Amino acid sequence: EEFDEEVQKELRVVKQLWADMAEQEKPFMPFVSRSRKKKDKQKVRNAVQPYHTRSKGPPSHMSL
Repeated sequence: EEFDEEVQKELRVVKQLWADMAEQEKPFMPFVSRSRKKKDKQKVRNAVQPYHTRSKGPPSHMSL
């Protein structure tokens, strides 16, 4: 009977410590690599500006 009460007391302490740790924990921030950021930035830029090529005039029949 005493053992059960002791275990319950320790569980309460552990739960409290766990709750305190969770409060102090920083929020999760996903890591975005430099290359991913660059690709995302390029997508935004391409959505705003049309994609320019060096060719002029209508496409030739050879481009198939």
